[in-house]
Amino acid sequence: MTEQQEQDLAKFAATMRAKLLKRDSDEEKTGWSNEAPFYLLERLHQETAELLEAFDKNDLQEIILECADVANFAMMLASNVRRLQEMDL
Repeated sequence: MTEQQEQDLAKFAATMRAKLLKRDSDEEKTGWSNEAPFYLLERLHQETAELLEAFDKNDLQEIILECADVANFAMMLASNVRRLQEMDL
């Protein structure tokens, strides 16, 4: 991985974290471990639709933020599915 890619990853991870922290404080949520995988998949689809809307508006900042939302819901889904997988072992 190049230094530029490392910087890009760090910036994106920081944006993802900021969005999660904002969501938790705004909605008084405490995480995603109890959310059903299909609910998280539905939310991932919703966030993808919002990303497409941001592209349609050519709103560069909103595109970045929606990319972080999409990534966060993909991470939540993967985390919960991994937990289910580990319970089956």
